[in-house]
Amino acid sequence: MIVACSTIAFTGVPLGDAFARIRSLGFANADLSVHHMPGWGHFLAEDIRLNQDLALSELCRAREATGVGVAAINLNLDPGFSAERGQFESACLFAVRAGVPVVSLVPARRNEAVERHRLSDHLDIAGRYGVVLAVEFHDPSVMREMRTALQFVRDLPGLKITLDTGHLIHVGTPQAEWGPLYPLVRHVHVKDAGRGLGLAQVPVGKGELDVARLVSDLAVAGYDGALSVEYIGRLPHDEMRFDPEPEMVRMREALEKAL
Repeated sequence: MIVACSTIAFTGVPLGDAFARIRSLGFANADLSVHHMPGWGHFLAEDIRLNQDLALSELCRAREATGVGVAAINLNLDPGFSAERGQFESACLFAVRAGVPVVSLVPARRNEAVERHRLSDHLDIAGRYGVVLAVEFHDPSVMREMRTALQFVRDLPGLKITLDTGHLIHVGTPQAEWGPLYPLVRHVHVKDAGRGLGLAQVPVGKGELDVARLVSDLAVAGYDGALSVEYIGRLPHDEMRFDPEPEMVRMREALEKAL
């Protein structure tokens, strides 16, 4: 397992500067955020579709300048947008060209049947490019319940899960019940959290996450991917106000100690 840091905490900062800050916090790998909306992530999904060479050049410059690798692409698309399928395919090609093995996709918020069809199609696309597709356990979405997430993966062979500790805890799924997910996990987002509104991310040690148990349980399941620290930055509904960067360092240290 390797420890990585999501770029999402540095939204609005140029990619090269975000990578430099990630390196300064002690991380050697990043989880690259790509989003369909301006103001989120470091690349717009439509920009990657329309001008992939430019985006790839920017990523290569950031990696070369900092030595920071990319463990996964964290992809958030608009399922209702006509170009969404093309955006997903472009993201898969981008991942292959950048040498990134996993595309982690945020699921849609409603209509399980439609989302199952979309994921089946995207799974075929990812397979053609040799990219692993992992769908994030995410709230709010059709995969906010562990039972539903497991059913999606059983219905779609080859689909994997991005285990997000913050979302799991936030929706009230105790860590002791995560066992069925571990064999299906291909990517992990890590942050401490509590149950209830405004507690989806809290300072390290202030929530319910047992970091040592998480690492141990993943190791037993044979997981060998990235543990990506994902503090999103200050959010208006956070019940606990805190500076995210020191928490990223504390979480990195806790994960490295557990490893």
